[in-house]
Amino acid sequence: QRIYFVGSSCGGYAVFRLGELVPEVPAAIVSLAGYYPEIPGHDHDIDRLVDRIRNVPKVWPLHCERDKLCRMDLPHVSKLYQRLREKMGVDVQLVDHGIARGSQSNYHSSHNYVMTYPDRFFQMLLTASRPKPPPANYLRHKVLEILAPPIPVSAVPPPPPLPHPHLKVSVGSATC
Repeated sequence: QRIYFVGSSCGGYAVFRLGELVPEVPAAIVSLAGYYPEIPGHDHDIDRLVDRIRNVPKVWPLHCERDKLCRMDLPHVSKLYQRLREKMGVDVQLVDHGIARGSQSNYHSSHNYVMTYPDRFFQMLLTASRPKPPPANYLRHKVLEILAPPIPVSAVPPPPPLPHPHLKVSVGSATC
């Protein structure tokens, strides 16, 4: 009931993607300086993501406005945050630039919020829980679905032709 997906930067993307793929599992998705790229034709659509995670009890993005790597004006960041606000009423929690500055002064270290305010962070995180866990076989089915997506019949090549029953084929020194 209290499984949390938490990630920073590309891990922030990963928690959104994982939450999209198995939305019945997390009680919270926390993305620190994250993003979500739209990749047409590859099941990477921000509107679909937001629709799929709509029932996750807590979606909590944290980001610094001065972030130089995942700038908030980039489409894979700004559109994500706009859709979260429009469709779920979720606003980005802005991390103070003094906390997110980081050792490279790129303001991409929003994860420092967790280190600076651990009590505040975990108090907020631990308020999220699910009324009941997903069914025991949910993850097994989702993993199989993800790993082995259905192959369209048109994509399956035809089998090789069978040899004629009276045809002799020689391979090296063997005759069939």
